[in-house]
Amino acid sequence: MSDIDIDSMDPASAREYVLSFISTLRGIQKERASLERELDLWEKRAKLAEEKNEQMSSFLFKKYVCFMRFLFFKAILTLLREK
Repeated sequence: MSDIDIDSMDPASAREYVLSFISTLRGIQKERASLERELDLWEKRAKLAEEKNEQMSSFLFKKYVCFMRFLFFKAILTLLREK
């Protein structure tokens, strides 16, 4: 007998068997919906972290550029003072 062969069952057993399948299916659907919500939440978190990382990278790059400018102008002033 396969999982979908209910021909050999009496009506009461077949009904109980089908209801059991339906119940299991609904449980699986609920679990899937829950996992999809959780996946969506983690995808949003990953996207937010990526955006924050890009913002931080941009911030650090700007700080680096400012620091390099400072060093450049400091070197220019040092050279001008030496002359």
